[in-house]
Amino acid sequence: MNRQTACGAVVQLTLDTITAVRQATALSGGAGLPELIHTVLRCPLQRHPADVDHQALVSELFARAPGDIWAAWAGQRQPHTLTEADYCTAENGPASLCLLVERHHGAHSWELAPPAPRQLTAAWGTAA
Repeated sequence: MNRQTACGAVVQLTLDTITAVRQATALSGGAGLPELIHTVLRCPLQRHPADVDHQALVSELFARAPGDIWAAWAGQRQPHTLTEADYCTAENGPASLCLLVERHHGAHSWELAPPAPRQLTAAWGTAA
């Protein structure tokens, strides 16, 4: 099977963006805690043109509808959008669900090969 390659673009959230995520998750029991917020995001979407935003899961809301907190960003900039959205509803058999945001660009997660490995520095560093 010839799989598409995931994008892999990386952005590290600033303290201001993390604060915005914490505020967005404050009403959800168990969410909004620092250990439950992804502070370094890596775009899992199929490799895409520059005019398509990168997207990644930022924080799971657990019991709160309509879904989880997802970020959208362009280039190396901070996310311009934080949205509550569900996971994609596509399935590839009973034990294989798509792990991307609903209405995502490109292939489903099980159809994607991971991007080339990237070295990330320790807390508050930058992508290599």
